Amino acid sequence: MNGKANCQGYTDAFYMLGRMCGLNVDSVGGFAWNREGYGGHAINTIEYDGKIYYVDVTWDDLEVNGVQHPQYVYFNASYGLIGQDHFWSEWVTPPDSAMELDSNYYFMTPEKDATHFGVTKNDTQSAAEWLVNDKITNGISEQEIMIPSRGDAGNFGSDLSNAVRSAGLNCSTSYYRIDMGRYIYYIVMFSD
Repeated sequence: MNGKANCQGYTDAFYMLGRMCGLNVDSVGGFAWNREGYGGHAINTIEYDGKIYYVDVTWDDLEVNGVQHPQYVYFNASYGLIGQDHFWSEWVTPPDSAMELDSNYYFMTPEKDATHFGVTKNDTQSAAEWLVNDKITNGISEQEIMIPSRGDAGNFGSDLSNAVRSAGLNCSTSYYRIDMGRYIYYIVMFSD
């Protein structure tokens, strides 16, 4: 009601809105690691195309230096991703969920109604090429992408610059890199 909540408030709000939309959404409790250690934490699950995915709306509502910067790291995440820093007690069985990221991984861009499914690539070169192609095709200025850690050799910046140059784009790029354990998550901005 006042624009503020702990994880239970975020989870309850997502549950209510999802159910109102007719989606199979549920709430689950467990624990999560953060910079201060670990503690109790509530998140959601959502079913899509017969598979269960995790949603942690709380952790995706990121605040950096007092400025809100929503991210979509934990939006329709697999167990392989959420299990990096979220866990359940030994007597609780986590939901039977998609084990790895697949074509149902979802994120949203700041442009109105611009959404993507299935944006996971196996290496930095194919990720950079996809991002540039999507910029050309859809004009999206901020994008997000996941790459398995084994496909990220620290070449993302040069691969992105090469893809921009090869496509003949006249723009600059910047990006945030978030190490998620088994996956690297990039938020990429194009500036014309």
